[in-house]
Amino acid sequence: MKCLKCNKANFWQTSQGRLKCKHCRYLFIPKSNIFKVTKSLLREVISEFVFEHSTNIILDRVNISKYKLLKILTGLRIAMIKDYADVFEGIVEVDETYLGGQWKNKRKSQKRKLGKLKEVEVDSNNRYSVFSVDRARCGRR
Repeated sequence: MKCLKCNKANFWQTSQGRLKCKHCRYLFIPKSNIFKVTKSLLREVISEFVFEHSTNIILDRVNISKYKLLKILTGLRIAMIKDYADVFEGIVEVDETYLGGQWKNKRKSQKRKLGKLKEVEVDSNNRYSVFSVDRARCGRR
């Protein structure tokens, strides 16, 4: 939390529960709900997030605007990174990726332009090598 006027993070707590900045002496009440939604709505969003539902499913089930939902989910992810930083570090394994979209419904000019497919391989030393493969060899025309 930072001061609204000077952006410093040192405060005194007053007897009324307010905070007073040590630098500029600005007196303010700390925000307990930074997303400005009710607790029940916030609980619903968190429970849907925990069940790993997509944003569209959460929007259908919870009566909230898309932008406010994205703000809440971003705040949850930032809080998770702060609490469980070791879980989000390290190497990520990617199994399969298809790039380029469908081939069968492309126009002839696009097919001529995209005549070769690029493939990526990863060897045992985690080095990437890119090479092109002819579409005729892959069984696509």
